[in-house]
Amino acid sequence: MSDSVSSTTRALQTDRWSQSVRSHIASLIAGLFILFTGAASFAKDARPESPTAKQIQIGWNGAYFVGRWTPVVVDVDVASESPHRLHVTAPDPDGHRVTFSSYSAGKLTPGKHQLRGFCKLGQFDFARSRSQPVDPDIEIRVEADNSHEPVLRWKASANGATQLPRPLEPGTRLVVTVGEPHGFANSEMATEESTTVTPQAGKIDAVHVVAASVGQLPVEALAYDGVSLLVLAGQVKLSPEQSSALRDWIARGGRVVLSLPAEPGAASRMLDPLNAWLPVTLASEMNVVREFSSLEAYAGRNLRVPFAGRLFVPRVRIEQGTVLAGGRDDALLVRAPYGFGSVTVLALDLSQPPLSQWAGVSSLGHHLLGDVTSSEDLGDAKMAKQAQLSSTGVTDLATQLHAIQDTFDGVTRVSPWFVMGLLGLLLIVIGPLDYLLVHRLLRRPRATWVTFPLWVALAAVLASSGATHWNGIFFRMNRFHLINVDADTGTCRSRLWTNLYSPVTMSLAAIQAEPVIFSTAEDVAARESRVGWSGIPEAAFGGMYREAGIEVGRSGYSQTPDSWLHDLPLVQWSSKSLLTEGAGPATNLVESELTSTGSGRLTGTLTHRLKGSIEDWFLVYGNRVYRHSKNRDDTMTLPLASGRVWRVEQPNVFQRELRPFLTGQITVATRKDGSKFQDISHRQAVYDPLSLDANSLARMLTFHEEAGGTKYTGLTNRLLDDEDLSHLIGLGRAILFGRLSGSASDVTITGSLPGPASSKTHREITFVRLVFPVTKISDTPRQLESLDPNKQ
Repeated sequence: MSDSVSSTTRALQTDRWSQSVRSHIASLIAGLFILFTGAASFAKDARPESPTAKQIQIGWNGAYFVGRWTPVVVDVDVASESPHRLHVTAPDPDGHRVTFSSYSAGKLTPGKHQLRGFCKLGQFDFARSRSQPVDPDIEIRVEADNSHEPVLRWKASANGATQLPRPLEPGTRLVVTVGEPHGFANSEMATEESTTVTPQAGKIDAVHVVAASVGQLPVEALAYDGVSLLVLAGQVKLSPEQSSALRDWIARGGRVVLSLPAEPGAASRMLDPLNAWLPVTLASEMNVVREFSSLEAYAGRNLRVPFAGRLFVPRVRIEQGTVLAGGRDDALLVRAPYGFGSVTVLALDLSQPPLSQWAGVSSLGHHLLGDVTSSEDLGDAKMAKQAQLSSTGVTDLATQLHAIQDTFDGVTRVSPWFVMGLLGLLLIVIGPLDYLLVHRLLRRPRATWVTFPLWVALAAVLASSGATHWNGIFFRMNRFHLINVDADTGTCRSRLWTNLYSPVTMSLAAIQAEPVIFSTAEDVAARESRVGWSGIPEAAFGGMYREAGIEVGRSGYSQTPDSWLHDLPLVQWSSKSLLTEGAGPATNLVESELTSTGSGRLTGTLTHRLKGSIEDWFLVYGNRVYRHSKNRDDTMTLPLASGRVWRVEQPNVFQRELRPFLTGQITVATRKDGSKFQDISHRQAVYDPLSLDANSLARMLTFHEEAGGTKYTGLTNRLLDDEDLSHLIGLGRAILFGRLSGSASDVTITGSLPGPASSKTHREITFVRLVFPVTKISDTPRQLESLDPNKQ
């Protein structure tokens, strides 16, 4: 009985204990649930609400290039006040994913906002069919400054709503129009006149036209990267921010066409935001036009403008530049230089009659784009290109520049044929030679189990030792710097290529490469600089126009808006090419007082205040080259020291025609047997696309079109076309080209580098191009003194 009671008591105690445990567990679960739900609710209330993407625009209405800065605009709706930043991730030419971060947009108030940023796409296979979907590895994120968690994420896909448009073909001229001007539609540009040779024989460069609204014009000059021509027609009025961005872009090499409305006062209202810097002015009185023969002649078409009577148009005035159609007092079309670019003004409205009804308006558009190539030049260029491709595989001047930069002192790059020869030698050693050794000399066939591993080990040791000897153990750096200074506008533009070579696999914590040419603290504060990768415009291995491979284990890095690269990966015995683009004011860096008579004779003085003297230099004006040397046949010029006032009309300043000077042309006179007359022939040096001469390449980049362009070099100049200053010669500018003896750049690297630091492992080459205005004066007959002794 007692045993039964005790058993019942123990059972009741056990049941009560179980109920107590279950009750405590339930209470604990309820408490944890309340705690986590409360924390989640608090976090939800504390976190800024995510903006919703309404539209993501890449490029100009979807038009963009591989290897150029591409604007990215994201329209967002913000529900609560919070700061945000735009991040765009895209692959570089090596397959590494690069994150481009924009400046913080600050605390955005609730409502609709636009976040703007930039990126560069480094890979795309243009050999693929147009029917194949575009699937680039591009991702766009919007993050709050106080959190690294993305509040918006967009990734491009091969199809669907997030499909990315196909990038424009290499060499395509991008024309942006505002105001619906006639003569610049895609259908009008797709004619036989718009033909220029591309690297692929028989292929033709295209022109792509984007019709934009005034509101789409950017407020940053970098957004115009890749735009060949901007056309503004009719009653278009820019905001002050858009005018400032347009001014900076033109000063850095951009080109714009302004088509003025005929309505009285409308032209003045159109130019009001631009008057502070525009090199073209309007007279108070109107110009009366009765015929358009000069404009028809400029268009090159025997088609009459459909108009009879009198037409009142704005009267335009220029101090520098050239009149393309009309006279000096009644000009219809003028072009004036501004910085390294140009402004073309048409005193007629391309969006209104009579030009909108003119059959020759498309030809006018081609001429304004600078897009006319004769069939003879086209055929010669194709032949030259086919000859170059058969032996070099180099198609662009940018590729030659990369080859120069990728050649490091102390690093020997063995050819593939040499490696194949060593492999063949190894096969001979471990095959026939090992057979003779173990069978004929040792007479022990089983010894091959010992000799074979020894041969392999010896080959591995020799290969490792040779690789270390050829590739070196030092970190090396090559810098190629192009500095452009315009004396008229006080604008400085520079490009700095920095190639890094590492003997080990490593990652640089942070690196910044920037020019140090700005003279005042105000200039330094006002400069703009952006660093990024630099690619090769080729379809071969390592180029940007090839199919992306399977990139496994490729680490990424980031670019911040303050021109720093973070966590930059470097692979052992390989190089990485970076490009820093800077621009800003240049106060008192150059001065000039140059004049020219009607005969083209240049006189006057010029001065520079750069850090160092300018060596191996020459001055170009018109079709003449001015060199200051000890004698005419001396290949080296006398150095031009900083601060020295140099005068054109002084002894030992020798002149020569420009094109023969650039192409190395010489004139040979040969006398035939028994003849009193001589046969005159001209011979020019053949341009070598495999040359590693930096001076020759820099000259060709500066005067490519003046030297004959693709017809002479066999190479295109697409990626660096804005470095060609040939068009400024026709606009009356004088250009000084030379090599700067001092350093004009600074590279800052955070972290330790392999090998001892030494100047012998670094190479820097700096070239300057100084652009000077020239005042034209007319020749006035000078009265000779009388020889009559009675007249004193």
